[in-house]
Amino acid sequence: MSLLNYFANLKISKKLFLGFALILLVTLTIAASGLISMKNIQDKVTKSALSVELFNSLNDARVSRTNYQYTHDRQYLEQTQKATAQMSEIIDQLKTFSWSETGNQTLLETENAVNGYNTSAVPFLNALKQRNEIESLLDSKGLYAKSVRADKLSRTMPPEQAVEASQVSFVLNDVDSMLSDYKAHPTEAAQHALEKRFASGIIDCQQMIARVPADQQAWVQEAVQEINAYLPQLEKYRMAWAQQDMLAKQLTAKATELNRAVNALFLLEQDIVESEVTSSTRIMASIAAMGILLGILLAWGITRSITRPLAETLELAEQIAQGDLTSTMNSTRRDEPGLLMQAVSTMNNNLKGIIHNVREGVDSVARSSSEIAAGNMDLSARTEQQSAAVVETAASMEELTSTVALNAENANHA
Repeated sequence: MSLLNYFANLKISKKLFLGFALILLVTLTIAASGLISMKNIQDKVTKSALSVELFNSLNDARVSRTNYQYTHDRQYLEQTQKATAQMSEIIDQLKTFSWSETGNQTLLETENAVNGYNTSAVPFLNALKQRNEIESLLDSKGLYAKSVRADKLSRTMPPEQAVEASQVSFVLNDVDSMLSDYKAHPTEAAQHALEKRFASGIIDCQQMIARVPADQQAWVQEAVQEINAYLPQLEKYRMAWAQQDMLAKQLTAKATELNRAVNALFLLEQDIVESEVTSSTRIMASIAAMGILLGILLAWGITRSITRPLAETLELAEQIAQGDLTSTMNSTRRDEPGLLMQAVSTMNNNLKGIIHNVREGVDSVARSSSEIAAGNMDLSARTEQQSAAVVETAASMEELTSTVALNAENANHA
């Protein structure tokens, strides 16, 4: 109640200032809430973007690893290493942000998945590099070229030697095909089959060496040396392949785990962004509603504090204009309308006093006039009495004069 009295006693300028200040405060609050919400949303969007970047880096690492595995191109190895290093950098960037308890747990799982993937990638790449080195020792392009050379030579040799040359051409071509198949799928059975084929191929080449001219024996001997060089590498390649295949499966499992962790982190940030947007919308709507309600109440209060006393003052002024001074108006307010009411009330009371004083003066004048009128009437009566006495005196004087005149005439006659 005291607050309402305090507000009622405020000057109109202060009331209007409070009204505009409230509107400005609500506007600033809404703006501040919006800016804070936008900052929080931007923070979450940045996290989501980094999560997407982490996912893309993982895909780049997997694609580069696959390309390096099948093309042996070193640029893909460098791309794989760059992608794995980039994933670690993204994790470091994500750790600089503030996270909720759930977010910290999800980020920790993602970090562990990244570390696990990078840790598994190192031995896999080493195994793949070792496998590629051994595979380079199983390069059979030279055998294929010698197979073509033997085929061409068979067409220029006598029939008996031509058959042996054709057989060598077939064997070398067959060894080249079997090596290609073995490098793609190095099984133990394929290894044994290749060893047998190597043995028969060496025998055929040695037989051909004895039958070809001396200028043709060198490349055939090279073919035998190449086949002999392949033999110790078959077991090594199969073991390297098995090691690389095992590590590839482990790396694939780690990649799947990392993919799941990154996806969980991304979905978590998406949910947080949606929740933040909803929360910010509700907060801004609540502040706006409260501001509108307070604005309406304040506008109603200011309007009522101005119009109500003015209406009462106008009513009293109209009664005064009509000559009715019987009404009274009391106000203890200290604002302009309240002071106006007090001034009009004082004017009304002063008018009552003036009229009362005038009435008393008129009554006094009326009484004095009555007394003067009575005195005048008494004076008039006395004047008439004196006039009658004067007339009588005059008549007596005339009679005395007549007597004197008569006495004088008589005297004269005497």
